[in-house]
Amino acid sequence: MSISNKDVRAQFRYKIETVVGIPNEENRAWENKVFEPKKGTPWLREKLLRGDERQSANGELQAVGICQFDYFVPIDSAIYDAEEIADAIKDAFPPGSVLGGLVRIERSRVLSGTKGISDLQQESSSSPWYRIPIRIEYITFSIN
Repeated sequence: MSISNKDVRAQFRYKIETVVGIPNEENRAWENKVFEPKKGTPWLREKLLRGDERQSANGELQAVGICQFDYFVPIDSAIYDAEEIADAIKDAFPPGSVLGGLVRIERSRVLSGTKGISDLQQESSSSPWYRIPIRIEYITFSIN
């Protein structure tokens, strides 16, 4: 049986709590929760993208996926501080680490920041936010 999205998400949420300097709980946009960012206050958004399942040669059922955290800061704020937080989030998920015995981190990286709250709104001059995506690629595993 594969690991559920609920269990995977719980492992990422547990680990993100260890990162110093991230926005507090009221400034986090969790999936499927109503959220309105506060003007001028940095915030964090999560997105879990589950991929295909496969069976390894030794019988493990594996699922690949991406957990992406988007860190938002107000336009015209100190970019260096924002990049430090993004790097701290990335560093909390080093390749080869295992979260809760369920999720193995394959790769983590900070992507280029852009204005706007999504790729569709990228470089929008009207957005008050600068977004830095942190992408964490993972594999779940369980013995059949």
